[in-house]
Amino acid sequence: NSTARTTEDPFGSTTDSDTTVGSLSLSASKYIDVDMIHEVGGLILLNTTDSSSAGTDSTSATFGVSGFYRYNIPVAEKVVMYLGGEMGVTTTSIESGTFSTTTTEFVVGVPFGMKYFVIPNVSLNTELKLNLGVGGDDFANTTTTEGIGLFLGCSVYVG
Repeated sequence: NSTARTTEDPFGSTTDSDTTVGSLSLSASKYIDVDMIHEVGGLILLNTTDSSSAGTDSTSATFGVSGFYRYNIPVAEKVVMYLGGEMGVTTTSIESGTFSTTTTEFVVGVPFGMKYFVIPNVSLNTELKLNLGVGGDDFANTTTTEGIGLFLGCSVYVG
C-alpha cells in the first residue's frame, strides 16, 4: 500500500507526507481431529513501513512469530466460521531522523473469521482479530498496545 497526502492545519501551513506499507504473513496448520474442527498452527509475520513527512524520513520493520488454535464451525457446505486464540512475540525496529529504537512485545490475539472453500483444498478467508501486546525496550520501558485488524487472504490445504 502507498499513500500520499497533503494536510493543511488551521493556521495555513501545509505538510506533505508519503507512506508505503508492506505486509506478509505465512502460516502452517494442522487439523488435530478427523472432523476438522480443532486446528493448531504457527504464523510468521513481516511488516515494513516507510514514510516521509516534513522532510523527515522514517522506517519501521516488525518481525513476529506466534502459535495459534482455531475452533472451526461448519455453517454451510463451503463455509466454515472459526474462533481462536494466538500467542507470540514481535520485535519492531524504528528509525526516524537521528532517533532509533527497538521494542519487543509479547502478543495475545483473539481471531474470529470465515473460510469460503472455492474448491475442496483452497479457501478465501476473512478475519477480524483483537490484539494486545505488552513489552518495551528490552522490557525495561514497558508499553502496552491494543489493536483491531481486518485480514483478507487465501489458503491452500495440502496433505
